Amino acid sequence: ATKWFRAAAAAGDTGAMRAIAIRMNEGRGCAADVQAATAAFLRAAEAGDPSAEFNLGVRYASGHGIPSPAPGPKAFYLGGKQAEGVEKEAEVTAAVDALDDLLADDRLDLSQTRIAAEWYKRATVGGHCKAMYNLAQLMATGKGVTLSQDGAIDLLRQAARKGYARAQYALFLQLNCQASDLCKLRADERAQAAAREAQEEGAQWLLAAAENNYGKVR
Repeated sequence: ATKWFRAAAAAGDTGAMRAIAIRMNEGRGCAADVQAATAAFLRAAEAGDPSAEFNLGVRYASGHGIPSPAPGPKAFYLGGKQAEGVEKEAEVTAAVDALDDLLADDRLDLSQTRIAAEWYKRATVGGHCKAMYNLAQLMATGKGVTLSQDGAIDLLRQAARKGYARAQYALFLQLNCQASDLCKLRADERAQAAAREAQEEGAQWLLAAAENNYGKVR
């Protein structure tokens, strides 16, 4: 199978490039070579593969396998020698958890986070829900990107509409915070109306997350 993936990748198939990266990383059908796997993921990302772009964002956000100081996306090529590996597809959920933990503990390297945000932005264009979620988390905290609660809500809303339960729950939380801030403007009738709309929408997304069996909804 690796031979056919290589042929397809040589013809420009980004899915095949990504498949090769995963197989090289795990040593399936070929010798394990994490540096070559990273190079394959980079080729797929530069060719516009959203999953590859997301994985590179994960690498930069976590700092795992990324040299210091972190290079920009183009400099990351250099024969695939500058990073130790790539995230497996099965590790994507854990990678999202890791970003949440890094944000909670304020342990992000901002120089690398800026580059991570660039890759996340590329992946969101391709409709990658987890990239939307991760970028929204960065925007909500102003880590590596311009602080924008409205931008974070917009991204979460896009991911939530695609059925991503984690984004649905996070959107509920963001809308609740927005409603709380608007409620403080007691003399502004439009602000009060907007607060009620935010609360109503938030409740709908909480219900959606519950229907999708998201673990944090009790």
